[in-house]
Formats: sequence, C-alpha cells, structure tokens
Amino acid sequence: MPSLPNDPLWSWAFPGEGRLGKLERLWRLFVDNALRYPWTFTTANYEAASAWIPPGGTELSPGGEA
Repeated sequence: MPSLPNDPLWSWAFPGEGRLGKLERLWRLFVDNALRYPWTFTTANYEAASAWIPPGGTELSPGGEA
C-alpha cells in the first residue's frame, strides 16, 4: 500500500507503518454504519463523501458498537 503524505490530522493517532490500513478500517466502520441512513452522498468518482446522521440518530449501530 502506498504511504500517506504528511497528515497533521491523523498521523499522531496512527503513526508509522500500516497507517493507511488502520485508517481504512476506522473510516469503513463509520461509513458502513452511516449507510443505514438515506443521506450518504459521494462525488461522481468517489473522491469525497459525506454522511449525514439525523437528529437523534447514532453514528454506530448496536452491531457497530460491538
């Protein structure tokens, strides 16, 4: 896997080798759980995405929390 450029937002949480795989697992958890709501949007080529959690909703389902 390619290495990530200097990333001041996440490099402190996932330093060193394997950072890209760790970030992928983290964001996959949140995105997979957000897909249960109908307000997930992407750009045409998936360069960016946004997931809207409704008021009173939760980011993670009970299964996602487990």
